Amino acid sequence: MVHLYSDMEEFDILYEAQLGPWLKEIASKEDNTLSDLSYVFCDDAQITSINRQFLQHDYPTDIITFPYEYHPVEAEIYISIPTVRANAMRFGVSFESEYLRVIAHGLLHMLGYNDKTEKERDEMTRQENKTILLFESLYPKTLPEHKQ
Repeated sequence: MVHLYSDMEEFDILYEAQLGPWLKEIASKEDNTLSDLSYVFCDDAQITSINRQFLQHDYPTDIITFPYEYHPVEAEIYISIPTVRANAMRFGVSFESEYLRVIAHGLLHMLGYNDKTEKERDEMTRQENKTILLFESLYPKTLPEHKQ
């Protein structure tokens, strides 16, 4: 089961109806299932607080994943919407595409993908790209045109 929460009054969850089926399909393609997967969309102050408390890092980040169980997947994932917006601008992509990429990134960690080494980061990026293509194939014409 996928749970989506916004801790930001000014942010309405995008693609709310599509995210659950999409995430289930990503897990299924990796021979896994979702037990209890929660996403909390928050601001930089909240994610910095979480980052400080649990990882001893005093700065915002785009995503923090708390794994509870890997098979089936059970996790709590926090995503900073302002950081996702900033990263979309930095990488020259639409907010929607970066938003989906980060959502998938958290699940991909739970499915065994890492991003500590350059080789792992390259594979993570390949997998993220596959998940975006999967979203586009499941929900054609949902995403805005990609910025280049």
